[in-house]
Amino acid sequence: MKVIILYVAVVFLLHSCYVVHKQTASELDYCYNGDKTSIEQYININGYYLIDYEFGDINSVSKSTRTQVLVFLDDGIYIEAPNLDFFHNAVVNEQWDTKGLTMGMYMLHNDTIIVRVIHIGSATSSCESLFYKIVDSNTLEMVFYGNCNKPPKAFSSSFRVSKAQFIPYSLPNINKIWIKEMDWFWCDKMKFMEWKKQNK
Repeated sequence: MKVIILYVAVVFLLHSCYVVHKQTASELDYCYNGDKTSIEQYININGYYLIDYEFGDINSVSKSTRTQVLVFLDDGIYIEAPNLDFFHNAVVNEQWDTKGLTMGMYMLHNDTIIVRVIHIGSATSSCESLFYKIVDSNTLEMVFYGNCNKPPKAFSSSFRVSKAQFIPYSLPNINKIWIKEMDWFWCDKMKFMEWKKQNK
């Protein structure tokens, strides 16, 4: 009986904690300082973006579609939710520390937004690069993706991806999120300690 209880406790711990390995953290290659990015001069950010992934070969009869939600905050934070229901639940319940929300940072480079995100599994983590070309203030096109420590690559023929379209939405103040809880995410450790004090 003790063994079963111990097993359940370990499984719960693994599923409730964020395991970000040192290698993944070092591959992120960006650090957070809280400065504004002026991204709103290029795209709308008072809401979110929807992007569809269609899986299945071009000639395949059976296809499936997955819709993701993308959020760009004005301080450089990037948030990705696996679907609309998940995103709305995070908004309504203010659960920005929920596992399942992929987070990272972005940088603007000419007409491209370069994103580095951390993906977290039960006991694994990885860093991924995403490149979004700015089509217009309401539309983004994903042009490249790949692991952070490797050159970006073109998309696989096993899925197609739509352009990301902006949806106006009244976002709450998104501040206390899981990635900000990580000291390695911050450029300045003193700013991190101040943020921790203010968000106890």
